[in-house]
Amino acid sequence: MNNHKHLFYFDFLRIFACICVVFMHTASSSLVRVGGIGWEILNCITSLAFCAVPLFFMMSGYLLLSSNKTCDIKNLFLHRLPRLLVPLAVWSTIASAWLSFENGKFCFLTFLKKTLSSVGTPVMPHFWFMYTLIAMYLISPFLARAIQSLDRKGHILLLSLCILSIASTGICNVIPYELYSKIVPLSLRSLKFFEGHLATFILGYYIGSLKKKIPSYIPVIACMGMTVFVAYLTSVLSNRNFAYIQNFQNQNGIFEVVIALCIFVLAKQTLDRQPGIFKKALSTLSALSFPIYLMHNVVLSFFEKTAVFRGGTLMTFLFTAIIFAVCALFLTAVSSIKGVCYLFCGVTIDSACDSCNLQYVFGKKITK
Repeated sequence: MNNHKHLFYFDFLRIFACICVVFMHTASSSLVRVGGIGWEILNCITSLAFCAVPLFFMMSGYLLLSSNKTCDIKNLFLHRLPRLLVPLAVWSTIASAWLSFENGKFCFLTFLKKTLSSVGTPVMPHFWFMYTLIAMYLISPFLARAIQSLDRKGHILLLSLCILSIASTGICNVIPYELYSKIVPLSLRSLKFFEGHLATFILGYYIGSLKKKIPSYIPVIACMGMTVFVAYLTSVLSNRNFAYIQNFQNQNGIFEVVIALCIFVLAKQTLDRQPGIFKKALSTLSALSFPIYLMHNVVLSFFEKTAVFRGGTLMTFLFTAIIFAVCALFLTAVSSIKGVCYLFCGVTIDSACDSCNLQYVFGKKITK
């Protein structure tokens, strides 16, 4: 295990996954109204966008499990966990404050209850990812050490178990549980640690470590085919039941994991090179993808509650761009301020000056 060089293709993957998350949450209010060409377009793109969470888990899995720093418990608690916990606490507090406005008035008691409850329950639905990721960070030193000690047969067994776990989760998502419990052995069902996301996390390590190149047309065709397949089945089920049914778009199911895997492999083989003219833009957006993830639903909720955004196909695309831009601009600004940067973004001011803030963008160093 070693410390890898900067992975340029991860910049593209982080930005892509972040945009996908913003899009699928922005589209959710329109997708509940099933029917029409606009709905089918949103459904198709959402079928692709749901691969974002598996992608994030895969990237985290590779970075953590391939780094020799992961086995350092002190580094975990002093550096890695605070970078997740501090921004999560800040954005949970901000989200609690926003959700505590009732009929235009701020209710302190509601704010207090929501803030305190964030210890055990996500204030906003999308925060669930952070709680799961933090749990995976906690077990990462043991996972990394265990994977490091495996021989070839051990790696084959672990990879096989991951694939079986993902497949089992996918089956569970698309058939009735009564049937699922009869055809899938209990031992296989018990492999679904962290709702199956742990398998995706470990899978990322193996995909990132893959040395053999695959012809690019294979992941392209597989990704497109699986996206169309998921969109078609989602459309059939939704139109038949007059309600948006997302069984095939489940983020821990085999379909979205396969799409994420294809995109991961394609980016790894084609985009891992020093970017040209857009270097600073890519670096900035990549470094801010984590806080953008935390912030975007707060901005979306504001637009929805103030009736600025009311759904619709074209408006979904427009507001995806607006929300992403608002988050990126705000976070670029706050990451330029000492004492605030870490709270909102989870990075130190020195790190931000090398990757994502105004000083980095305009090439000016801050004075100590």
